[in-house]
Amino acid sequence: MDRYTEQILTKKPDMKQKLLIIGAVLITAMGVAFICFVHFSAGVAIATVGGFLIYWTRLCSNSEYEYLFINGDLDIARITNKSTRKDIYSFKDGDVQRVLPYNSDAFSNELQVNAELTVKNFTSGDLDNQDSWYVFMTNAKNGTHGVVLELNEKSLAHVKECFKNKMN
Repeated sequence: MDRYTEQILTKKPDMKQKLLIIGAVLITAMGVAFICFVHFSAGVAIATVGGFLIYWTRLCSNSEYEYLFINGDLDIARITNKSTRKDIYSFKDGDVQRVLPYNSDAFSNELQVNAELTVKNFTSGDLDNQDSWYVFMTNAKNGTHGVVLELNEKSLAHVKECFKNKMN
């Protein structure tokens, strides 16, 4: 019998996305100022571009991660604007060396010892939830990866059952 767990996690906008939105608002404000004080047609064009950038950045900043656990295998997908789904990472049970809590000394030691470790963060980005972040140390074709996931209770129970010998 297969064990199956699915979790969808809403990602908070990061600093880059916030700066893009602020820039788009400033461009729109500059366009409005042009309309009022400089040249009407140029101002309308600038404000239109700014409005489009606001719409586009808000659309792209609405993203979620979907974790799909089937036995010891994991598929991670990014869902943008609740309509576009893209598979972004996956690993098999055999690829996982260890599962570590993100705030643990074991993960800190792993970061210091392995200079070539690539950390891939697929969490909400909410630093208040770091207690529920877990790092899956995986061997992939192109090196060792630390895959950071934010697990809810159901997903954590699944991980503890499937990776009981690899949990730290």
